[in-house]
Amino acid sequence: MFLRQSELFNGMSMELIRKVMDLAERIHCDQGQTLFHRGERPDRFYILIHGRVQLTFGQKDQQVYVGSQPGEFFGWSGLLEQDSFTASGECLEPTDMLKIDTAKFFSLLRSDPEGTCLLYKNLCRALGSRLLHVYEFFTEART
Repeated sequence: MFLRQSELFNGMSMELIRKVMDLAERIHCDQGQTLFHRGERPDRFYILIHGRVQLTFGQKDQQVYVGSQPGEFFGWSGLLEQDSFTASGECLEPTDMLKIDTAKFFSLLRSDPEGTCLLYKNLCRALGSRLLHVYEFFTEART
């Protein structure tokens, strides 16, 4: 079960994970395929099964993060109820993922307050870790 590998679902009940799996669509993406563009409406997010995804930001599409660990998630802007994706995501090699519709996901979470609390705790932890990664990346680039 791929969601159990995701830091986003750490500590959640098996019942909730099964329900999320029922919502998830397994997809295959080719190398170079774009998952989302910065500025697009964030109506979905992704959980990595296998492959590599590059996140880029800014006018020159500066690479800010590459994810390659099973269970990593991308397209989190919708989970924060933002109006648009804050970065663009592209597959660097053939990649398998779970695609989850955010509206359906939030509908499911309404019935599980404990799961919702865990989700946001896990989301904050993961985003903090990515932010540190970006800081390190830009610090190293300047030296």
